[in-house]
Amino acid sequence: MRLYYPHLSQQTSRRWFWALLLLLSLFRLIFASHAGLGVDESHYVLFGRHLGWGYMDHPPMVAFLAALTAHLTDLPLAARLGAIGCGILSACLLRLLILELYNDERLALASLLVLAVLPYQHLLMVALLPDAPLALFWCFSLLFFWKAVHDDRSLWWFLTGLSFGGCLLSKYHGILLPACLFLYLLFSPQFRFRLLKLKTWFAVLTGLLVFVPNILWNWQNNWISYRFQLSRSGGEHISINRVFEVLGVQLGVWSPLMAILLWTSLAMLLLRPKCEADRFLFWTSAPVFVFFYVIGMSSSILPHWVAVGWWTGSVAVAVIVSRVLTETNDPPKRWVLFIQSATGIGLAMSILVYTGLSFSIIEPMYGQIQKGSALIHNFLPSVKVLPDFKNEKDITNELFGWDQAGAEVARLIQSMPRPEKTFIVSDRFYTISQIGVYLPKNTVITTLRSQWDQHRLWNGSLSLAGWDALYIDDNRFPADVAPYSTLFTQTEAVPLTVTGLRGKQPVRRLTVHRMYGYKGTLLP
Repeated sequence: MRLYYPHLSQQTSRRWFWALLLLLSLFRLIFASHAGLGVDESHYVLFGRHLGWGYMDHPPMVAFLAALTAHLTDLPLAARLGAIGCGILSACLLRLLILELYNDERLALASLLVLAVLPYQHLLMVALLPDAPLALFWCFSLLFFWKAVHDDRSLWWFLTGLSFGGCLLSKYHGILLPACLFLYLLFSPQFRFRLLKLKTWFAVLTGLLVFVPNILWNWQNNWISYRFQLSRSGGEHISINRVFEVLGVQLGVWSPLMAILLWTSLAMLLLRPKCEADRFLFWTSAPVFVFFYVIGMSSSILPHWVAVGWWTGSVAVAVIVSRVLTETNDPPKRWVLFIQSATGIGLAMSILVYTGLSFSIIEPMYGQIQKGSALIHNFLPSVKVLPDFKNEKDITNELFGWDQAGAEVARLIQSMPRPEKTFIVSDRFYTISQIGVYLPKNTVITTLRSQWDQHRLWNGSLSLAGWDALYIDDNRFPADVAPYSTLFTQTEAVPLTVTGLRGKQPVRRLTVHRMYGYKGTLLP
């Protein structure tokens, strides 16, 4: 089946696809070298320094990705090279899948354009997150599965299984892949018989065998990763407020009109499929969104959990838009306006994301809003003037200042009486992760609470009794240091302050307490 855009040839579309992908990739590389590491990224860099088949909250693929590029250059670019590479390869695989489904380069270009105007998608294709390798293996799986279903060669089924295993080793959400493919086969009159074939289940078994090392790791660690993930699904009663909250967040992070366009496109593919490819797009996209939307009605979900659904979802949008614009000589004006508005708003939001993360624009924007509130207050005293801006309100500052703070903490370690027996501790494990990536790799960083976290998994077997420590307190999330002081024989009365900058603006302030003689006990 071919879908034609009158003003673009196949060859021109192919050239524009590669040009756009190259432009996006270069832009992301520049951005990746400028913005500091986020909270999760720092944590995953440390995963790469402690390679294993599992971690507290994730399977190991993100750690392998971090370790693969860590030696190539300096942070933060080194941490993100693998994620950017996964994004590039995923886009290439999506193009190959579209050519298999529709044999149309125009759809490949249109799908890439859809992905390019999704604000949150940009972050997921730059940041070191498990979603990067998940997207790669997800796209591999879809391509190999489609070829396996049509050609029935054992090689394609085997590669489908390997890719499914890669999904599971990337993120536990990969378990949704066989569910999506099962539903596709179940509702496909042409290929439903594949559910009764051994090759299909051989692919599933292959994927599970690839995943066995993670199962063994969890078995050796009291199933800690699975128990942690299952604890996050313990929800509350379903409420209408949660329904609107889930949908509102999705509209906000993926661009409101693009999200509505996606839902509309999937509904049209379900109600009026024109070919087997339409059915495939629906069942490899819609179940992901439905699953997490339903889960979100009773428990908290993160907005990027649905991200893999957008890969074939973007193709669904491209297919429906192309049909609306080309199947009639005079496409409905409301459709044209909606598509133009969705594209424009998504692009504007994406630009705003990059601008906000690259430049300090939140404070001046807030200042203008504050002036507006003052003007309104003069006429309507009941309207309060907004308070003065505080750096803590600018969430983009989270990415900056950690490298300077880490360098200063490293110097403080050397100033301790026994640097080789001094460890780093904090009440929040993410704080010491963000500091830890800028410390010498042999530095012991840990928490001292009885409940397990990733740092306790790494260092819980070490005998730190008698060691000294630097307790790091992030002033944005202050904690009471007194309980930690009871774990040591001595704590210096006057703490030190470490500052991190964004340009010339202080955005990071850490309080460092010097403690001596760890007693070897833990807090509850």
